[in-house]
Amino acid sequence: MIGSEGHGSDVVAYAWDRFPENFNVADYDVVILNFASFDQNPELAAGFPPERLPDRDSLGRLFFAEGAELIAIGDPSTEIGPEPERSGYILGRRTVNDWLPFWFAVEKKSGAAFELKDAGWEFYFSRLTRYQWFMNGETGSGYQDPTQYFRAIGVHGADGMVPEFKAIAETRFGQPLAMTFRMFATRYKTRPGLNLDYREPEVEPIRLSSPIHWLPSLDDLGAAEVVDLILAERFGLSVAPRRPEWVEDFELPLEGEIAAEIAGLLSEREALEDRIAAARRRAIAAAAPRALLYEKGKDALEPKVRAALGELGATVTEAEREGIEDGVLSRAEGEAVLEIKGRKGSIKLEDVRQVVQWAADAKGRDGVDYKPLVVGNAHCETPPAERGEALAPNAKTYAENSGVAFLSTLQVYEALRRQQAGSFDAGFFWRSVFEATGAVELP
Repeated sequence: MIGSEGHGSDVVAYAWDRFPENFNVADYDVVILNFASFDQNPELAAGFPPERLPDRDSLGRLFFAEGAELIAIGDPSTEIGPEPERSGYILGRRTVNDWLPFWFAVEKKSGAAFELKDAGWEFYFSRLTRYQWFMNGETGSGYQDPTQYFRAIGVHGADGMVPEFKAIAETRFGQPLAMTFRMFATRYKTRPGLNLDYREPEVEPIRLSSPIHWLPSLDDLGAAEVVDLILAERFGLSVAPRRPEWVEDFELPLEGEIAAEIAGLLSEREALEDRIAAARRRAIAAAAPRALLYEKGKDALEPKVRAALGELGATVTEAEREGIEDGVLSRAEGEAVLEIKGRKGSIKLEDVRQVVQWAADAKGRDGVDYKPLVVGNAHCETPPAERGEALAPNAKTYAENSGVAFLSTLQVYEALRRQQAGSFDAGFFWRSVFEATGAVELP
């Protein structure tokens, strides 16, 4: 039950402003969406974030679950959430029926004369003295892509949807003021051609949804009392009599003390949740070096390598222009031009030649003898223990003869792991890098 509370221990119920995030309505067989709470409280409707409604996918899974039932109460055209910001054109506010895989139009007109079409709801409509809206007969299912919708909710093989509408009650001029909806998930058997001999496509029903009953609110009952009536008459649940609202003015002293205690506990919980959220962010940051074991590509690997080398004590700057180097590294031990490369196989000769050229160009530009340094993630799609030689044989020879240092991202990962463990020797690490010709030798 979503939209009102206090319906007894047999009913899981949440008011709209206390509806929890990530709640899966598809876990239940019967769900009641009490939109009458918005009808009777415009301030709640205007301030309610639309994204807090049950999400479309979980409602769709409930809709197509066998033996399920969904009941919605209130004006389907009720708008929720604040007015959207205008940006070039006017965007409308969300309505409470936006989650449906079809649409129907509502006309705001009041009346008292109507005819019941479904005897199963006689208990409900015997309490309706006046309606405020009706469905004007304009319906359809074309605003949502069927293939995408059915794939998202786990109904496979369907590429079309056909809605079925049955009136529960009608106005005296035949317009429904309450309906039961179902949806056929269908598959095209033949598709129409583009020639003059056009034939309507044949469709095969492959699954029928459970019913959605959409009801008007009752003018002589509050939003919660309407639900109590449905629970008692349709589902046979005994609902305890509701306390009158005025009794809340007669609070006893112990109630106030306990309420203060609860408020303190909630405050502590909020502070603890903040600490947990901060710890999770730290955990994500601490785990970031693992990306060095599998990433490749300019936008994925390069920034992570530069950040990691900075964490290990170097000053690393990104190249000002693409194609001149992958960055410049500075330490007390020296300065280096970077080539950062991830490959499915070994690091190639062309990668080593490129960094030698970049170092020469940088010396001509700055007058600095830069160390050519390749940081490579070779065999990046293979588990580290199963990887082959990081440098191709000709690349290894060229690196050793040209003074190029090769540092693997596995070594960078290990250095960061030791740094987190408090056993990293920065001086030894960087001396090993700047003194290396070929592969850097590290424990």
